Amino acid sequence: MRKRTFTIIAFLIICGIQFSFGQDQIIDNLNKMPNFLNPSFYGFKNTTKIGVVNKFPGKTFDSKLEQRYLFANTFFEYSNFSLGVDVYNSKLSNSGYSNTQASVSYVYHMEMSNYWLVYAGLTAGFSTASFNFNEMVFQDQINLFTGQINSVTIDPLAESGKISYLDMGASFTMSNDENLFFGLSLKHLNRPKNSVEEDEKYKLETLVSAQLGYEIDINRYNQNMLPRYSYLYLFGAASKQANKYRLDFYQELNLSTFAIGISQHFNYMDDFNVHEFGVNAALHMEIFDFGLNYKMPFSKEADYFVSNSINAFFIFDLDPYRSGRRGDFSIFY
Repeated sequence: MRKRTFTIIAFLIICGIQFSFGQDQIIDNLNKMPNFLNPSFYGFKNTTKIGVVNKFPGKTFDSKLEQRYLFANTFFEYSNFSLGVDVYNSKLSNSGYSNTQASVSYVYHMEMSNYWLVYAGLTAGFSTASFNFNEMVFQDQINLFTGQINSVTIDPLAESGKISYLDMGASFTMSNDENLFFGLSLKHLNRPKNSVEEDEKYKLETLVSAQLGYEIDINRYNQNMLPRYSYLYLFGAASKQANKYRLDFYQELNLSTFAIGISQHFNYMDDFNVHEFGVNAALHMEIFDFGLNYKMPFSKEADYFVSNSINAFFIFDLDPYRSGRRGDFSIFY
């Protein structure tokens, strides 16, 4: 029993390190898709969009963390609300672990004044996680004399497990029509159990996250060599889940149809800290945005536990009235 418990703990530690150093996983393009952390952003600017993110990671612990995120949202003008749907899937190769999350968000639009708008959201989701330990090699399968690996093990951990749970969340975003927004989101309000173990400590802790976005017009009067519609976009997010903390910062220079930027990511988990640095580029067209994000570790712990990765995202703006106004290229337009 002690051996089984130790093996489970070791496996969970490795998964915890791989999966954004906490109980929840984070995508690398939050500045483009803040709705991943805060679903009330589905209502921002009354948009109708479809987006997808795909992560191409390097290897860590001889495994690769593969991530895919898909979302769609639309605005119901006469009822003054938006609906958002998203699906997130992750898989840790060579470990037998996979996770799928699907959720629906209702976002109501409220006008606080002629200058400020509030988007309040409720989210309901369903998640499944599977642990196929048959893909792992256990100690009793290895012949120490010949090095041969037997196909049969009697280790009780080898039995596959699967869990499913409902998840609830709430969020809000406040923005003006010019250059500023901020938001707050709560995930796992019902604290679902995310383990095959019966112990209460394996329940998901509530994730609290705050976001802030600010845009600066750096060529308002068309007086320099930059394109007329040039902006510096700053985005930050601070997240807390139990004793785990995460900070994400993005700085992006938007030069009309082209954007370049950098990002910094800080993860704090008890006495274990991992930091990462990213560079990104994006191309804007009338109804289509395409971008790449390259992220790398820049701390001793990160160098060992985190691999370099490339993320690609695609976003389609399907609002027929908005596509003709993309010439401004401001996220607040």
